[in-house]
Amino acid sequence: MKSMVTRLSQNEIIHSQQLRRRKTEADLMWDKITEEYQAKLAVHDSLRCRMRYLLDKTLHKLFVEPATF
Repeated sequence: MKSMVTRLSQNEIIHSQQLRRRKTEADLMWDKITEEYQAKLAVHDSLRCRMRYLLDKTLHKLFVEPATF
C-alpha cells in the first residue's frame, strides 16, 4: 500500500518557509507597534492629567480666588 503522505517539492518547501518567516516578521512588527502605542498612550495620559491639573488651577485662580475678596 502506498503512503498517503507525499514529499513537497523544493519550491513548495521554500514557499512554506518564506510564509512562516513573513508571519514571524509580522508578529515582530505587531509587537513593536503595540509597544510604541502603549508608550505613547502612557505619555498621553500623563500629559492629559497634567493639563487637567493646570486647567483646574487656572480656573480656580480666575474665578474662585477673586470671588473671596
